[in-house]
Amino acid sequence: MPTIACHIQMLRPGEATKAHRHTASAVYHVVQGRGRSVVNGQAIDWEDKDVFCVPGWNYHEHANASDTEPAVLFSFTEAPVLRALSLLREQAHPDGNQK
Repeated sequence: MPTIACHIQMLRPGEATKAHRHTASAVYHVVQGRGRSVVNGQAIDWEDKDVFCVPGWNYHEHANASDTEPAVLFSFTEAPVLRALSLLREQAHPDGNQK
């Protein structure tokens, strides 16, 4: 049974994602760039080579702080095992972003 999923995400200059949450926790490694993530209402500023975690079922969103350079985030989660056990849930934030 697969147990770990890996993702790479590029945020274009000035780009921000919508807030969402899922039962899987996630560990992020900043490959390139700088930005800010909001995790359950708490801002986390990040830059090259930083690592941060998002606990399961916490709303989170990411934004690139640069107007000229992309930001790249690599993440891994235990989503495959939760999916196999029918425990994976995902939900968009009702307002799109956290206040």
